[in-house]
Amino acid sequence: MPGMMKRSVPKSPSHTLLAFCFWCIHLLCLVERCKAKDAANATTDPDEERALNAIFQYWGLSDTSDDWNISGDPCSGTAVDLSIRVSNPGIKCDCQSNGGGTCHITVMSVQDYPTERRRVIPEELLNLTYLTNLTLSEMGMEGFLPSFIGKFRHLRHLDISSNNFNGSLPPEIGTLPSLEHLDIRYNGFNGLLPPELGNLSSLQELWASGSQLTKIPNFIGNWTLTDLDVSNNSITGPLPAFIGNITSMLSLDVSENNMTGPLPASIGNLKNLSFLDISSNNFSDSLPPELGNLTSLEELYLSQNYITGPLPASIGNLMNLRYL
Repeated sequence: MPGMMKRSVPKSPSHTLLAFCFWCIHLLCLVERCKAKDAANATTDPDEERALNAIFQYWGLSDTSDDWNISGDPCSGTAVDLSIRVSNPGIKCDCQSNGGGTCHITVMSVQDYPTERRRVIPEELLNLTYLTNLTLSEMGMEGFLPSFIGKFRHLRHLDISSNNFNGSLPPEIGTLPSLEHLDIRYNGFNGLLPPELGNLSSLQELWASGSQLTKIPNFIGNWTLTDLDVSNNSITGPLPAFIGNITSMLSLDVSENNMTGPLPASIGNLKNLSFLDISSNNFSDSLPPELGNLTSLEELYLSQNYITGPLPASIGNLMNLRYL
């Protein structure tokens, strides 16, 4: 009727929720724009920049690249683009943590850069305290791995493969609480892994082939590994029964050692295992029927051993097996 006020229609809960979602998205976009702006204006921490320059100069490498350090600041170009693989040599930086404004070097990768200079890891590396990923492979590194490697509390990935390090691994590696991947392949490390490594509760992958290790230590049975490679070492004795405790294991390679005795029945506990290589050892006796429990197994290598008797009938349970 004329002159009557229109009654307001209350908004439904769905309309209210939709408006709130749009507001949240708008706010998130503003925050991300601010972060991007801060990252674009951020510069490398001066202590880290000096350390990086000193390290590269010590190794006789260039700290400039067509990909990163394109503006005179190390944390520029691809160094701040996490969608692009790290250059070689190269770095990656985090320019958004701690409120932005300052970039911290989180990744350093130098691979296959041997020179006439004596290669060691200089102490200036200690200034890169935000490192999460350190790759120094095929560089002709020699001598002992320095104990200060244990001071990188954020380190998740350490690759020092294919160098000439010798002696024992420093026990300080056991103080790296975030370490997930350790690659020490093809060095001269010998003897036993230090017991302090048993503290690496986050470790998922240990690649230690091509060294002179003599034993698989007991503490490995307490890890939640997915990948253990100790092939081509000097390991003697039987495959320890505690190997069956690592039920998270996806790949196990103990080939090219001097291991003896029968395979333990506990190996049947590794039901997630897809790769098993025990070739080129001195294993003997018949295979345990528990091998048939490894229903995820795709590759099984047994050659060049002293295994006797027929394959257990339980092998027929391995429906995913492609190589035997």
